[in-house]
Amino acid sequence: MEKIHHLKHHEIDKSRWDEVIEKSIQGRIYATSLWLDCVSPNWDALIYGDWEILMPLPVKRKFGIRYLAQPPLTQQLGFYSLSEIDIKILEVFYQKMISLFSYGNINVYHNFHPEGYAVTKRKNYILSLKRQYIQINNGYSRSVRANIRKSKKINLSLKTSSEIDVSVQKIKAIHISRIKSEGKIYDFLKILFNQFSKTGQSFVLEAFDCNDEFLGNAVYFKDTKRIYEIAAAFNKKGRDLEAHPFLIDHVLEKHSDTDYIFDFEGSNIPGIEKFNQSFGAQLEPYYAVSWNNLPLPLRLFKK
Repeated sequence: MEKIHHLKHHEIDKSRWDEVIEKSIQGRIYATSLWLDCVSPNWDALIYGDWEILMPLPVKRKFGIRYLAQPPLTQQLGFYSLSEIDIKILEVFYQKMISLFSYGNINVYHNFHPEGYAVTKRKNYILSLKRQYIQINNGYSRSVRANIRKSKKINLSLKTSSEIDVSVQKIKAIHISRIKSEGKIYDFLKILFNQFSKTGQSFVLEAFDCNDEFLGNAVYFKDTKRIYEIAAAFNKKGRDLEAHPFLIDHVLEKHSDTDYIFDFEGSNIPGIEKFNQSFGAQLEPYYAVSWNNLPLPLRLFKK
């Protein structure tokens, strides 16, 4: 069996890293060096053999202790390769990881976890766009199709925005009025958007009523395989007029009959899960994996 190498951040060849991530069968935008640099600036990596398998390590430090923590706006990470990975190799990866970090809490796509880890199954929903739009639309629930027809009848409209600061402020204002959310998340969203907009991999869509009144917006990212709805927020009128389904339908139609997968980015929340399912989306689970082998006083603190 080949050796697994631990590379510190400054030792990683990011051009080579991104080449493997893009070609990997498990590739996600979250594993690109650009994304990781934005959300986990000190990330390390585990490399198997001659860059055959990669695993990003989202490293944080507190009280002098290096540990792993899932970065913000990053649903999942894991192992990336050009072919399926043997379970025995995954076992060695976990052994290496736990030898380097006594504490960790990360999300991975792979449903394999050795003993000694706490594992929680989480839900993500995806929709293949490798079909004509009429076929995609036929997969919608009856109510979604009716709501989209209603939105078109009352002349809702969409606009693309490049003003990410303004767009995020609108999202934040709606979120604050409805849910508790961490302020730093919005800063990370702006950083990510600005970086990925340079390569045309991020865009914002805003919805308006017939009087050009703002209803809500959504922030999207895309790589060569997926389109990700990373953030979305709609005010009360936007929700009443079903602006979100109208907006998603536009994205799905625009990218229909391509190799893209639309990634709904969740969710375990029943209402959001039902919303995602109403577009015919399929469940794609991922797993929250944690361990705590810190010395006893610190172990109690991290709990």
